[in-house]
Amino acid sequence: MTRLVAAVAMVMTGTGVAAAETEPLPCNAVAPMPDATLRDLRVAVAPATDRRPVGMTATPGSVFPAISADGETIALLFLDAEDYVEASSETVVFFRANGERGASFRVGGPTPAAAPPATVVARVNARLAKTTWRALPTASGCEVPGTASEDTHTQVKFADGHTFTYDEGTGHLTTEDVVLGQPRVRSQRLGLGWLGWSDGWDANDKTRHGCGDARAIDDVTWSPTTRLLFAVPRGRMGGDSCIGNPSAETVVVAKIL
Repeated sequence: MTRLVAAVAMVMTGTGVAAAETEPLPCNAVAPMPDATLRDLRVAVAPATDRRPVGMTATPGSVFPAISADGETIALLFLDAEDYVEASSETVVFFRANGERGASFRVGGPTPAAAPPATVVARVNARLAKTTWRALPTASGCEVPGTASEDTHTQVKFADGHTFTYDEGTGHLTTEDVVLGQPRVRSQRLGLGWLGWSDGWDANDKTRHGCGDARAIDDVTWSPTTRLLFAVPRGRMGGDSCIGNPSAETVVVAKIL
């Protein structure tokens, strides 16, 4: 299971103190634009409980995802539970305004982390402290009713007037908005990639291969100023031999035309 921490609500949600997991919206619902107030952004070590190991969480008042005051950096916080072992992990990923992936910091998961949780949290906070941040809108895609059963259409609407619809049949993302009072519709290819990995069937093949059929967009973050869309795909894993990648790795970044 993969989830992207959203700034839609400010409630306690287990691993997130100042942010909530996105909930699926009806197809006629519109995801609100968050308060544009500049604020400090921080994370903290989440103590271990009887249900989960030590993790990383947003501090009270911190809202992910967010964009820096100068518009040059976007910070996303991902919450993941690994397939089979259910090992939880949290990852903060920094993206540049052109969509390029920057530094990534993880706590937890089935594989050893690069450093102890306190060290990872300190490194994240050192980057976050360089600026102040504005929250970005996030929502979950809904399945558009009336589409062919063999194809999946998922859609997200934001309060700034943008609607994004992904067509599994064509692999294209359609963007609808209004410019100077006139409706505008355009389409672009959105390569969702693989959802997971599997080992080669050949005993001599020691490499990992992509697997998992990405069919829809799930959690979506929209950055109007940079015109970047961050989409976590969902779909079919294709059997027990396919192990899902964390959403911090499967997230797709698209520059909206």
